[in-house]
Amino acid sequence: METKYISMVAAAVFALVCLVGYIMYEHADKRADSINLTEYEAEEITYIEEASEPTTIIVYITGEIAEPDVYEMPADARLVDLVEKAGGFTAYADKDALNLAAHLADGEKIVVGNINDKVDKTEDLEENINKDESIPVNINTADAAELETLEDIGPSLAENIIEYRNRYGSFTSIEEIREVDGIGEATFNKIKDSITIN
Repeated sequence: METKYISMVAAAVFALVCLVGYIMYEHADKRADSINLTEYEAEEITYIEEASEPTTIIVYITGEIAEPDVYEMPADARLVDLVEKAGGFTAYADKDALNLAAHLADGEKIVVGNINDKVDKTEDLEENINKDESIPVNINTADAAELETLEDIGPSLAENIIEYRNRYGSFTSIEEIREVDGIGEATFNKIKDSITIN
């Protein structure tokens, strides 16, 4: 009887141990699956992030460059790197107009200008300024500042011209300006080509 009782207790303990072991195994297996899934998801996220950041870009350079073309460059490349890859500048390149330290952008077009174009624009500007300077000063409408742009006409003579106009009315000829106090034949000869009454 006692032996049978001990056998039953032993069987119950064994069954309990097996049950606990099974529960622990299932829990550990699910935990492992959870860990593996988390690691997989982390790797997938990392892959997506890496895939969204291209390592190269495509840029087009033309103009005064030795080898104008479309180039594939590292994503962190600068303009100086592109110029070097394209064979460098030509002898006529307007290098000062470019920022060689600038970062490149995907799909960007870079045009290297010609230094002669810059010179031509400067000459055109100077020509326009000279044309403006050749416009005669209307002695009937000019203010003191405009009159002072005439050769030998300072603030005092400019005021005399304005005072003469106020007293006698508009000039009827450019020669009449010789009637203004302080303006003689010598001064008139210097300004006659630079004044008008129209």
